[in-house]
Amino acid sequence: MTTIKLKNGSGAPTAGDLAQGEPALDLTNKRLYTEDSGGTVIEVGTNPGTDVTFADDRKAVFGAGSDLQIYHDGASNHSIIEESGTGNFLLRGDNLVLQKGNGGKNYLKATTDAQVELYYDNAIKLATTSSGIDVTGNVVSDGLTVDGAVNLNSAVTITSTSAALFFMESDTTDLNTRLRGNGGNFAIHTVDDSKGTVGLRFLINNSTGDISFYEDTGTTAKLFWDAADERLGIGNSSPSTALDVTGTVTADGLNVDAGSTSLVGTLKTTADNSSLVYSDSSQTLILKNTDASGTARLKFLGTASESGAITFGGGVGATSDTFAVYPRVMAGGKAFNITGGGDISFYEDTGTTAKFAWDAADETISIGLGASSTATISAFSRTVSANLPSALRIIENTGASTYWDIGANNGANPNLNFYVNANTTPKMTLASSGNVGIGTSSPSNLVHLQSSLDTLLKIESTDTVVRLDLTDSGGTSLIQNTSGKLVLQADNANASANSFLGFEVDGSEAMRIDSSGHVIAPYGVTLGTAVGTYAAANTLDDYEEGTFTPELRDATSGGNTATTTHKFGNYTKVGNLVTIWMHFRNIDTTGMTSGNAISITGLPFTADNNQYTSGAVSTDRVSFSGNYLTFSVTENAAYGPISIITSNAQDASLTVAGIDGTGSDIQGICVQYRTA
Repeated sequence: MTTIKLKNGSGAPTAGDLAQGEPALDLTNKRLYTEDSGGTVIEVGTNPGTDVTFADDRKAVFGAGSDLQIYHDGASNHSIIEESGTGNFLLRGDNLVLQKGNGGKNYLKATTDAQVELYYDNAIKLATTSSGIDVTGNVVSDGLTVDGAVNLNSAVTITSTSAALFFMESDTTDLNTRLRGNGGNFAIHTVDDSKGTVGLRFLINNSTGDISFYEDTGTTAKLFWDAADERLGIGNSSPSTALDVTGTVTADGLNVDAGSTSLVGTLKTTADNSSLVYSDSSQTLILKNTDASGTARLKFLGTASESGAITFGGGVGATSDTFAVYPRVMAGGKAFNITGGGDISFYEDTGTTAKFAWDAADETISIGLGASSTATISAFSRTVSANLPSALRIIENTGASTYWDIGANNGANPNLNFYVNANTTPKMTLASSGNVGIGTSSPSNLVHLQSSLDTLLKIESTDTVVRLDLTDSGGTSLIQNTSGKLVLQADNANASANSFLGFEVDGSEAMRIDSSGHVIAPYGVTLGTAVGTYAAANTLDDYEEGTFTPELRDATSGGNTATTTHKFGNYTKVGNLVTIWMHFRNIDTTGMTSGNAISITGLPFTADNNQYTSGAVSTDRVSFSGNYLTFSVTENAAYGPISIITSNAQDASLTVAGIDGTGSDIQGICVQYRTA
């Protein structure tokens, strides 16, 4: 080991003044120096300016008694800060962070006036809050004592051979609760304040699923659920049935649903002539095994004058009754009985005469039986005709031979048929499809009417208006008669756009009245013939209105065209007859051949080959030698000349020279011609 001397002097030492690791004091400037392993003098005291290096096991020691030491233990390779004084070891900072050596992860972080956080692998697991702590993850503890309320937002696991949770009440004495899991059982106990005295209240066997509730001493189960046999015992712990009660049961009511089980329940007694009695303050119900007459009876008893009974095996004064009901207010009269032969009767108010009866032998139901024993309505099974069994007969009156039979046929898809008297053809049929037939037994539509009469359906109203509404998802249309006026209304509420009234023949539309009131008849209208007679010559099948642009030319085709400030033409075509109107304003013939005849071209339709019509021409500033001008359409063409008509002379054509130039007008031409 090398001996190091402490040197002193005035001012900083040089490298030659010191050996490596040898300290030197500058007494003048109060500074400490040493020489590092490279032979450089470094300042250690107030401002070293470079790193200070300590070898393994060399310490930076602070305090008169070496209270604080900082060093690296070479043997364990640990770096140690050791405080051994009588005071406290304080680390101070506004924000204190303890990190991994490379600074990449936090171990602990303390924030001024806020939380302290503990980390696991740089993830916060515990943080202090203003009201306590916040833990992220699970807490494993050997025990837990809580003074105050606990809010649990997730599962709590207690692991022990006898895991227990105590609820100790501070406002009572020896009245506390323990929840415990032990030996495969879960139990709820009452415990005293010392937790030494225990009373069992509730037990679940986690292996079998059995559940027990204990009496006040906590020793004997008085309500027991047998999970394996699915039985509940009350007053015993060995139930032999689904509900086994030892003791007396008091209930506001009892509802037993046995499901498919044939035996609902059994009431047992060893006494003869036994009874089951229900009573309240004024009425009594007794179910007796037998009474003095040997008849099983269910009695209703109140005051001496009010009694009723349901009898089995023989009634009051009617030994043929197998089952009978005697209301208490009918003074011994029957309301209902069933005989041994299966006949069933319902009686009128005196309890002496049956008015509704089922005859089991004849398989009929009769309603309204009287002295004549003739029913007003009878229901029975008989064959009206092959495969037409009747089920119900409604008779017009007692003893009458007029009646309705209502029956069904058609096997698996039965129709309901209505017959009159002995007629084997139904007057009306309701088919299994839901279709209704009147006059037919095979209705093909929802309502199917069939008859040899001219009128099959009459819709009549006592009001001044009667109508038939036809409604689908798009709206409602009406057929309406108002004081003798027949009105057809398509979409009367305007529920759909562009509604119309259409007429179809042989599957194709023949005519339509659209929503604007237009009558559209694509095949024309035949006029002036007998009803039902079509004649092409009498048929108006074409009508058209429109405009066209006429031209003034010096030839029938090609040639030169006059210019105008305005020209116009319109037409009306009815069948093959065309009427046209034309005018030209401020005609300019510049560029046209003056000696050529004027033709008007661009007519809307080509004429046929029999044109003998012409129309007058009204002009202004047009020169010609004759009486007047006319316009006619050339046969088989869509043009024509303007002719000069002179009395007792041959007609001539108006030439270009006859139009004075600018300012000339043909004010109007109107002519009719036939088109091909």
